[in-house]
Amino acid sequence: MPENCAALLKSYAAQWGMTQSEVLYECSRQHIHAQANSGCKGTLNLLHFHGIKLDRRAHKECYGYACRICKHDKSCRVGKYDGHWECADRYKHLLCEDVHD
Repeated sequence: MPENCAALLKSYAAQWGMTQSEVLYECSRQHIHAQANSGCKGTLNLLHFHGIKLDRRAHKECYGYACRICKHDKSCRVGKYDGHWECADRYKHLLCEDVHD
């Protein structure tokens, strides 16, 4: 990984109170589950082979990085919320002015 990207990863992890490993795990997991949900039999088969259930949010248009600041993250993660993304109040200050929930 280029040094500037490694520095960015370190800063990003610190911003969210995560380790770099946690950030990379979460990103990789979301990428794999979204690909499996999009119709890739190979990736879906790998999940089954390793005994990993498809993430309950993988079918959602908003699934991915937006989950981190969604007010419904916890309930959605366990399958109790099937609505749309809404920014949690405590993170609204991080949004650009043209982004609305």
